Amino acid sequence: MARQAETPIFVRDATILPLARLDPTSSAFHGEHVAWSPVLTGHGDLSGSGTPSTRYEFDDGMTFAFTKGRHSIVKITAERTKDQLAVTSKVRRDKAGLGKFTFTAQAELREVTINGKKAQSSPAQGIAIGNGKMKTWCTP
Repeated sequence: MARQAETPIFVRDATILPLARLDPTSSAFHGEHVAWSPVLTGHGDLSGSGTPSTRYEFDDGMTFAFTKGRHSIVKITAERTKDQLAVTSKVRRDKAGLGKFTFTAQAELREVTINGKKAQSSPAQGIAIGNGKMKTWCTP
């Protein structure tokens, strides 16, 4: 039986899971701050490959400006090949910002690129996942 701090979640392989980045001192959610977690495990072994993608829409989260079209749309794609992960974030519509994203995936990845640039290690955002077997990256 899992303890509450270790409650398992079940996610289909080749998925990109959005996780809210919350400030521990505030309950405010900012839609442009998301920690993305590409799930590419290869059905149990960590050498999985695949190319999941997702479309993410967000607004300022504070006003009703979205009713006048003030929201952004971003397409996130992740491609894993053995120990490499290439993430692409393409803005389809910019009416509420470009997004400030981090990406969390298996720690054994040797190289992670975001939009073609080598990503740098970043502290985990919000609640850490994966019992220490995950690592977070961001754009330089």
